[in-house]
Amino acid sequence: MAVQGYGLDGAVFVITGGARGIGAATARMAARDGAVVHVLDLPGSGGEELCAALREEGLGATFHDCDLVEEGAIETALGQVGERHGRIDVLHNNAGVTDAGVRTSLPLSDLSVQDWDLIQNVNVRGAVLCAKHALPFLRNARAATIINAASMAAIAAHERTIAYGTSKTAVVGLTRNLAVELAREGIRVNAYCPGVIETEMLSKYISAQDDPRAFRRGLVSENLVPRLGTPDEVAAVVCFLASPMAGFVDGAAWTVDGGSTAWRGVATWGDDGE
Repeated sequence: MAVQGYGLDGAVFVITGGARGIGAATARMAARDGAVVHVLDLPGSGGEELCAALREEGLGATFHDCDLVEEGAIETALGQVGERHGRIDVLHNNAGVTDAGVRTSLPLSDLSVQDWDLIQNVNVRGAVLCAKHALPFLRNARAATIINAASMAAIAAHERTIAYGTSKTAVVGLTRNLAVELAREGIRVNAYCPGVIETEMLSKYISAQDDPRAFRRGLVSENLVPRLGTPDEVAAVVCFLASPMAGFVDGAAWTVDGGSTAWRGVATWGDDGE
């Protein structure tokens, strides 16, 4: 049932944090291109409903309860996928959490060790452990790939994202190191760096600011494409990186940021993000 044309038909496609936002958009896009999608997320996240809706379309989609701070849960979920299919073709390390996702007061002075550890554990350690436990099954695939969710916060900092920005910078470094580590096994590893994308995660970050409306307008004004991005626009890049069309792309970090990191200006055209 390939409608997008990425060449993912039959691919076993694992997405962490796949219940909402970019992860859910990727699940829909990959499944509609013929991939067999496995969504890993927390219980009650909406992942089960997402997969049920995809199955109603006649597509392959399965939900797995998985808390990425628990290595045993990661090993179990990926083991279930690998044992069912004998391989994993694509591991999309999409799950992530921001400073605003774990606390209401964002200045450095209010950052606790527990907040810091949770963000690093989900965003960085979770990606490492998923790669580790998917590896035996990635090795069984003909052209396996790992795709990590970084952020433009790994390239240019914003205020009040100390833990998140640091974690996403680490994800870019992790991507390069995994690409080198796994090159001899024919496993490609890339990352993507989204800018301001209309997701629940972004909404929480904006809502935590002193003047959310002004802050939102400021974010949009940094883009050469003067609007917020959509989850589907990022999912399209993920599906491309997962596809045979990206066979010569390895160790890269692709920006999907409306041009925000290409200049040092403020747009005076387009909408205001409202």
